[in-house]
Amino acid sequence: MPDNEKQESIKAPLSPEDAEKADSKRKKKEKQKRRRQKKAMKKKQRKQALPRSERLKIAPKWLAEYDIAVHGKNIIKAYRRHFHIEPQCALQELEILNYPLTEEQIRKFHEGERNKVAQERNKKRKRREKLEAVREVRRLKKEGLQNPADLFPDSDDRFFYIAGYTSGGAPYGVTWEEMGLEPYENPFEDDSDE
Repeated sequence: MPDNEKQESIKAPLSPEDAEKADSKRKKKEKQKRRRQKKAMKKKQRKQALPRSERLKIAPKWLAEYDIAVHGKNIIKAYRRHFHIEPQCALQELEILNYPLTEEQIRKFHEGERNKVAQERNKKRKRREKLEAVREVRRLKKEGLQNPADLFPDSDDRFFYIAGYTSGGAPYGVTWEEMGLEPYENPFEDDSDE
């Protein structure tokens, strides 16, 4: 019996068509792998920044050749992109190089950075709220209860009814407290259990 098992485990030679298919499949995978490696290398090279001392030597020449038509009006952004550095670092280096930045440019830069931070914070908050909602739904399904959000689709933990949202994304409407209710308490149920 062991001899039969050995014979079955030995694979029969592939037909010429199957061998050709297997070979082309192998070559295709290798080509894809090389492409991914090449792309990763380009990405690494592109993102690698020079040390500050080197940048400060090269920057005056680049600033002398700076053309608004080519690079745009935002010198800080253009400098950051050219040298692959963080925005705050670009601003510091332009100040070190005594490049004449207007108060308006600096104000816009700081305003833009604050907006980026606020957007990132909002993204994280929304992601966290969504995750919490998913967990709550799973918990309710596990317990066999109905999702309270289904009973109150235009509400959340703070608002009984959400009338709309501000331009910043904050909800407004009637709060649970104004209705004299606890969050997701059914206003039509009678509380007298006595």
